[in-house]
Amino acid sequence: MGEMPPEPTAPRHPPTPSHLIRRWDADAFAQLYDDTAARVYGIVLCVVGDPTAAAEVTERVYVELWRDCGTRSPSSSPLAALVAHAHRLAVDRVRSNGTSGSHGGRPLAGEELSRLAATQRRAIELTYFCGQSQRDAARTMEIAPEVVAEQVTAGLAQLQRDRAMAGPR
Repeated sequence: MGEMPPEPTAPRHPPTPSHLIRRWDADAFAQLYDDTAARVYGIVLCVVGDPTAAAEVTERVYVELWRDCGTRSPSSSPLAALVAHAHRLAVDRVRSNGTSGSHGGRPLAGEELSRLAATQRRAIELTYFCGQSQRDAARTMEIAPEVVAEQVTAGLAQLQRDRAMAGPR
């Protein structure tokens, strides 16, 4: 008799990095780090201003993520949760140092913010400089929290592009 064909199996979708991290999968964690570390570092650097401090806070973000991965509930957007946690730790760092963040020796100038769309500027002011959560900023601005998140992301990306074009001062 011939061999039996293998039984058909349902197509398997690879587990998401957040699912694997919850099981303390070091390879999945490394992949998540590779995919997100630059973004997390950039956000932290925007808040704390100092590259060394930004690296320390970024490291803490991932250490805490690894330490707590079995206890955190899954988020609909693991990246959003990671970025929000990074922002909270960066703000805590600035507050604990009693400084306002110096942005790598280049304070964020009013003219840089003034080049942003009004909604982007207000969302950044409320979340980064006034310490409001995105939900609180949304209430203040009378828009959805998702829109605040989008405006902050777009505004920070624009500030980064503007600074890259301007070069070092």
